[in-house]
Amino acid sequence: MRLLRLACVVATAALAAGCLQANTLVKVKADGSGTIEQTVFISQQAIGMLGAMGKMGEQKEDMPTPDDFFNEAKFREAAGRLGPGVTFVSMQPLTAEGMKGVKATYSFSDITQVRVDQGQSVPGMPGQEAQESGGQPITFQLQEQASGAAMTITMPQPGAGSQKAETPPEQAQQIPPEMMGMMQMLLKGMKVRVAVEVEGKILKTDAAYHTDNTVTLFEVDMDTLMQDPAMMQSLQGKLRPGASPQELQAALSGMKGVKFSGPVVNVAWK
Repeated sequence: MRLLRLACVVATAALAAGCLQANTLVKVKADGSGTIEQTVFISQQAIGMLGAMGKMGEQKEDMPTPDDFFNEAKFREAAGRLGPGVTFVSMQPLTAEGMKGVKATYSFSDITQVRVDQGQSVPGMPGQEAQESGGQPITFQLQEQASGAAMTITMPQPGAGSQKAETPPEQAQQIPPEMMGMMQMLLKGMKVRVAVEVEGKILKTDAAYHTDNTVTLFEVDMDTLMQDPAMMQSLQGKLRPGASPQELQAALSGMKGVKFSGPVVNVAWK
């Protein structure tokens, strides 16, 4: 039973950072107004497997259902967690490659009031309440210029907002091959991303990952991570159920398939 609980550590911690596929895109205009688009995809198989693993691992928390992930009322409520003045605009159902999803759109008039959770803050995620009360958000500061605009984005760092718990001794055990295979099935296709898109062309930025108008702040591609079983074994003792985004960042930083920018990102555009 202990080994089954160990297998839940990586899977549950990873899912706490998002879901099967989750993308948060903050679109900013030079005057500081803009929109936030949260796109979420998940499969029935992933929810079913997560529920089964929770029972096998003696997890007592209620596991999410499709209604939790695609309930418009929960997305409307989430507007308040994104910052003062952020309002819910719309929710559009989506389907892609056998997965069910939604795109929720929010609007804001002042980017400096926006607070984006590095762990996505996707309504319906397990452990979301704990993250909201203790996690540190991504924040934004806008500098007006004669031509164009500039913005400073501050990312929460490992250790900020919460104290890392000690890892129980039994978590030093190795995950057996059959359990590793189950996690690979559960996490297949999982991708979590937080990015900022500016209206115009970026003139200057110190972001590690960017295009002409977009900077990637946080991205995890589990397909790439899971290609290295030895690396996954090395994560034992570093991840735990309910791990904060900052703990995930500390454990995953520098690994193939993971992108982090920060702790401070500056971007100027016109």
